[in-house]
Amino acid sequence: YIKTAHEIKGEMEAIEEELKEAAKKRDRLILLKNIIDRADRRLKEEHQPDVLNRAGEYLAIITGGKYSRIFISEENDGTVAILQRDNPYPIEVGETISRGTQEQIYLALRLAMMDHLDGEHPMPGFLDEVFINWDGMRIQNGLELVKKISEKRQIFIFTCHSWLVDLLSDNLHAQVVVMGEIDYNW
Repeated sequence: YIKTAHEIKGEMEAIEEELKEAAKKRDRLILLKNIIDRADRRLKEEHQPDVLNRAGEYLAIITGGKYSRIFISEENDGTVAILQRDNPYPIEVGETISRGTQEQIYLALRLAMMDHLDGEHPMPGFLDEVFINWDGMRIQNGLELVKKISEKRQIFIFTCHSWLVDLLSDNLHAQVVVMGEIDYNW
């Protein structure tokens, strides 16, 4: 079957129309990417330094000064790193950092974000199984930090571990609300 010039011209017009639509879609995506990049850059410039400074202070309290700063790398796709006492080089947070320390970094960042976002009325903090993988010294430091933070915001701590319920009751004079059965065999 041989196409006529009229059929070929029609196909060419259809392809040109598809190209115009693809160019419109491409231009919209480029514009959207630029808007998102600008908003991301603005967010990092205006908010990230305060949050990271506060988080570093919280991490220093929790770790007894072993780690004192938190960084988010722009070059390595947003990788989180921490600064260890007596080490001038940041340590990338990953498999070499214990799970407990990773959880402490996460808590420090969450608390710092809450502080940064607080308006006239501080928002409550909700912590779930937050002290489970922490060692004794850091649990005590964390409890002192929670006690200090609870002076300005309400803190809810959820756990299914009886030892943690006892620890919280003894150290924070926490009000315990049992939502199910507590297994004292942990």
